[in-house]
Amino acid sequence: MELSPLAATLAGSPHQLWWIFPLVHADGWVAHISVPLFTGVIGWVTNWSGVWMLFHPVRFRGVRVPGLRTVAQFLPRKVLEVPLGLQRGCIGWQGIIPSRAAKMGSIAVDKGLTKLGTTAEFYEQLDPEAIADHILSTSRDEIERIVDRLMRRHYPTVWANLPPGVRPRSTPASRRSCPGSSTG
Repeated sequence: MELSPLAATLAGSPHQLWWIFPLVHADGWVAHISVPLFTGVIGWVTNWSGVWMLFHPVRFRGVRVPGLRTVAQFLPRKVLEVPLGLQRGCIGWQGIIPSRAAKMGSIAVDKGLTKLGTTAEFYEQLDPEAIADHILSTSRDEIERIVDRLMRRHYPTVWANLPPGVRPRSTPASRRSCPGSSTG
């Protein structure tokens, strides 16, 4: 049985394979240039794709997988933190920073405010009387609805059994009980 020229070359000595992998078996400057060149390109591509995945896409992109939401309940918490959409019952991707924008924003605000001052220092700078007057002036029109909602929630039986003439009188009484208010 006679071998083809390629099979004969492959069956021969390893020095005869130089033409298949020229950069691997190159001599001289090509061998020294090719390794940093290829590792640099590979490093650049992986770094660029990593930075791209931090920010893009801004909105989740993926496909719904039936039953995945049920299975996702049993996955470890660390797996669910990766923005793959498993908790939604989808498989896809959203950028890491857009998926955690609310959490990162609240952390940034908290850190920024703590550098500006404490809660007591902020309160010292504010005028509590002016704030109370502003709240009263903006909520006067809503007091009737607020009283109605609170009474239905906390004292539903009493509110339902009040005589018809007493309910409208509760709103002016509520307005008079507000701090800084002299008339209803």
